Amino acid sequence: VSLISTVMRQGAAQRVFLPASIALAFLAGQIVLGGVTVLTELPPAIVTLHLAIAQAIFATLLVVTVRAANAGRTADETTAALSANEADKLLRWALIASAATFAMILSGAYVVASAATSACGSGFSAWPLCDGALNPSGQLQAIHMGHRFVVILGAIVTLQAVRIGWRQRSRSRGIARVSLITAHLLVAQIIIGALIPWFRFAEEPRVLHVTLATASLGALVVLTLLAIRAKDRAVAETSPSPSDNAAPSPQNPSSRGLSAFIADLFWLTKPRVMILLLVTAFGGMVLATEGLPSLGLTAVILFGGALASGGAGSINQGLEGSLDAAMLRTRHRPVASGRVAPVQAVVYGVVLNVFAFLVLAAGANVLAALIAIGGAVFYVFVYTLWLKRTTVQNIVIGGAAGAVPPLVGWAGVTGGLDLPAFYLFAIIFFWTPPHFWALALLIQDDYARAKVPMMPVVLGEERTRWAILLYIVMVNILAILFYISTQSLGAIYLGSALILGGFFTYYAVRLVRERHRVSALRLYKYSLLYLALFFLVVMVDAAI
Repeated sequence: VSLISTVMRQGAAQRVFLPASIALAFLAGQIVLGGVTVLTELPPAIVTLHLAIAQAIFATLLVVTVRAANAGRTADETTAALSANEADKLLRWALIASAATFAMILSGAYVVASAATSACGSGFSAWPLCDGALNPSGQLQAIHMGHRFVVILGAIVTLQAVRIGWRQRSRSRGIARVSLITAHLLVAQIIIGALIPWFRFAEEPRVLHVTLATASLGALVVLTLLAIRAKDRAVAETSPSPSDNAAPSPQNPSSRGLSAFIADLFWLTKPRVMILLLVTAFGGMVLATEGLPSLGLTAVILFGGALASGGAGSINQGLEGSLDAAMLRTRHRPVASGRVAPVQAVVYGVVLNVFAFLVLAAGANVLAALIAIGGAVFYVFVYTLWLKRTTVQNIVIGGAAGAVPPLVGWAGVTGGLDLPAFYLFAIIFFWTPPHFWALALLIQDDYARAKVPMMPVVLGEERTRWAILLYIVMVNILAILFYISTQSLGAIYLGSALILGGFFTYYAVRLVRERHRVSALRLYKYSLLYLALFFLVVMVDAAI
């Protein structure tokens, strides 16, 4: 509170005020969760989340410290002349490595909380193998080895970030030094991790192991901030001067009112997308309950689902600011237009997802919380950072993230997953490509300009139209199989599904035959209506 008060009195920019406020919010959550941890007798998931919030507090306060220290400097004084592509590449890998290190810390905490620390034995047979074996059969051993596999993955991506940063040593000694420090911390952390079983789990190496992991996270946070600053400078140097009849540069976030900034935070969550996702989550709840679920559970799952969805949307915009700026449809988004800094959007999204897990785990169950966060992680790392810019199948595979909400709703009610929930997942999964491909037909010039390999850009409009029809046929088949296989719904559902699917197919056939822009627009709009009405029918039939 004192930190935020000081920031406000001195009129500091929002780039300092936001992480300070987030640190305070994390601290409040940490206090509440500390009480929950004691009352619930230290369950592993809650203990792990408690450490996660502590690490998040450390990271956000580090952001405040670095930004406050650099507040009076210009970009020229703190960063070197990296190109925009180099800075962007470093930023992406630094963010990935930060997330991987965060996962390493949490998986290690879960090992300790679940009493799996010594599950692989002690002495030299306990590392790198587990009691002399690579694939042990026990549950505690599996938990322990799972942490080691997470460490391997984290080490790979961290070394990639270090390699990219070290290559900039001739242009930025600061980036090179932080990269070198990160590499040394990673190696030391792994060595100390090996000493823990070798020295029969003495307290000293265990404490040092956690300390080095936290220091590694801090170093990667600093590397991320330096990459952001380098990217800002590269963009500024390549922007046209005001005298070149260019459009005015984006507004400085620090010069805008707090209410406008809060409005931007709202739009970062992609509320239009969120509404449709919450409808599908509620549909899963109603079907699992075979009626209306309790008001309290409904509020918990929808609120937690909204936080997870909004967090994923915010991280997505933070990572894709330059891509969104290249597209007419998205160039007015908060990050793309320069109203919100990318790191603000990413940190804000992480905060929302942490609280989403907390709300769902405490108010519903851990399975629902894990599924919701798993969907967000898949959307960010698999779709946004990997698939979207690399393959024409981006939206096909990435659509799995948008199909998760019914699973969250079902798990929140039942504590498990059953066949009807997976059918709802599959229907949304196959609905997603025709929905987005119809949009891609309308704005394929945007995707081409942004170099996003959407199907119309790569394979042409004709193949896209036929692919849309094929996927819609599969959606209709799944809708019928849902009725036949599960016997969860009755005649109201079957009749309505046939009618809705018939119109869906009709619009797809018209798109193939007419090849007009207006046909794609009709199909796109109807696809939204189809999914909303489909889940409404599911809820009505289940309730009746």
